[in-house]
Formats: sequence, C-alpha cells, structure tokens
Amino acid sequence: MVKAVAAQLVDHGKPLAVTEVDLPEPRPDEVVVDMLYGGVNPVDRYRAAGSVDGTSPLPRTLGAEGTGTVDGRLVAVFGHGVGTTRDGVWAQASAPSDADRLRALGASEVVGGTADDLAAQVRGLRPTVVFDPLGGGFTGAAIASLVPRGRLVIFGTSAGPTGTVPLQDIYRSGLKILGYGGLRDSDQVLGAALATSLNALASGKLAVAIGQTLPLAQVNEAFELLAAQKVSGKLVLDLRRPPPAG
Repeated sequence: MVKAVAAQLVDHGKPLAVTEVDLPEPRPDEVVVDMLYGGVNPVDRYRAAGSVDGTSPLPRTLGAEGTGTVDGRLVAVFGHGVGTTRDGVWAQASAPSDADRLRALGASEVVGGTADDLAAQVRGLRPTVVFDPLGGGFTGAAIASLVPRGRLVIFGTSAGPTGTVPLQDIYRSGLKILGYGGLRDSDQVLGAALATSLNALASGKLAVAIGQTLPLAQVNEAFELLAAQKVSGKLVLDLRRPPPAG
C-alpha cells in the first residue's frame, strides 16, 4: 500500500483536510500517474459545499482535472468520476496589470470593474456573442449590451448564482441564452473537446494564463482566492513529489 498526502473532503461546508491516505494498488486495467499539477475551479468549491455531487461518498479526495506522467509521458487526468464519485487528483506521493495581460493574450478591447462599470463600458461595443463565466449582476449587463439576435453563453457563476436580467431586452431583441457546464457531457465528448484544446495549445492558437500556483497544503487558501475573485488566470495546485526531508 502506497502512502500519499491528499486534500480530502470530509464534511460538506468544512475546510478540506490535507492528510495522509493509503492509495490502493492499481487494478490490471489501471495505471499509476505521477501527478504534477491539479486545476482548481469554481465547481470544486461547489462540490466541497455539497451543492454539486452532494450525495457522492465521503470522505473523498477532490480534484477533477490534472496533469502528470506515466512512464515519463505527459498525460491529462479527468473524467470517469474523478473527483466526483471517486477520489480525485489532489494527492501528492511521498507584475503587469490585468488589462496589459489580456491585451498580451490577444484582446483588442479590455473592460473591467463592477457590473455597473461593465454596462457603461460595453455600451458602444455592441457584441454579437458574450461568453459569461461570472453570473451575478454581470449577466444582466451582458444581455443589455448584445445586438439584436445576439447570443449569451453562460458557463459559470463565479460572481454569484443568481441575478436580475432585463427581460424586455431578451424578447424585444430576439436574444438567445445558452448554458454550458460540461457536467452532463460524456467522457467521450469531454475527451474529444480536450483533444481539440490541446491541439490548439500546441499550434499556438490557444494560450492558458496561469494566475497562481499554490502547494497542496494551501488548498483551502485556493478556495478563498476563488471566492474573493483574487486570481487572474488559472489557479493550480503543485502536486509534484516533495523533496526528501533533511
């Protein structure tokens, strides 16, 4: 039995316990992944709170996506219930302004601030499509900014799970509101999407900005950063094997 340090959800709504656990021996159809990094996403906070996957077994290790190596080959780890109905990847075996950063990634216009700020700043842009990861008051502002027949794609609620939307703008302008969370997609669909994303990364068409990297021991601080929206870019946990003591 291999020992590991894992970020475990022991009780919903409580801080994760970073504790030593026993890793079972792999079955014939499984492989051992030497984990490198694990992504931290808003949905992980929802799982910790019990509002998503609230009936999944406890205790369990969280972390639904990560990267590691198998026999020296880089792999992505996700799907098949990882971090949801079974233990996840958060286990470890024994600067420039936001506007400048976004422009460097290819943005031609950068806006920011509160939902009220957004409404004023995008009024002259008249977008045809808005991708909304925030929710809260930002969704209504995004809807008000769309041109007739425009579309809103909402795929997160980092700023709040509820909000007020301008209903007249929706029906008078014939707007479409689409939702996407990925939680209902099959592993095959998610795998195909991941392959497309990795190809885009390899070709330079897509870039992922890493906002902050924290050690596994600070997983609860990572949740606090997400809740306070204090991270610009991807938040990841460093799961690399720690150096030997002494």
